[in-house]
Amino acid sequence: MKSLLKARWMRNTARLLLVAILTVSVAAWFFDVRSQRDVIAYIGMSRECHHVWRDLALRRIRAGQTVDDVKRLNTPPRIVSWDQYTLLAYNDTGDFTGLAILARDNKLIFAGSSSCTWEHQFFSTISEQELQDIYRGYWEFLRARKERGVQQTAGGNAR
Repeated sequence: MKSLLKARWMRNTARLLLVAILTVSVAAWFFDVRSQRDVIAYIGMSRECHHVWRDLALRRIRAGQTVDDVKRLNTPPRIVSWDQYTLLAYNDTGDFTGLAILARDNKLIFAGSSSCTWEHQFFSTISEQELQDIYRGYWEFLRARKERGVQQTAGGNAR
């Protein structure tokens, strides 16, 4: 009888372990966790980021949606539009942590979050080079806008 009980205990333990492994595996697949760095990023986002990261992680916000769809779910603290691009910036904490959603022609093409020690990309429909080019254009736009503002303050008649 004791060996039967022991065998039953072992089978139940093995089943429980299998269920735990499958649950963790499915969660890792769903949340796109591929390494320890991704786990660290999710922990960091839960502590430091605007709550929109949860909508991105749960795929309520995904590539191809419109900017208006995102605004209905979560109003971003800052929206910047230039050329055909719109940047929804969720770095409202004032520190080095940021979360950004980028759209082209009102359709989402990129979403990512980063801090000093971690980064995570939720989705991207563009190449890394194209993303760098877009951000270069963004910084040029901001610099030009700032120069116009400085000229306007100094000269009073700049357009």
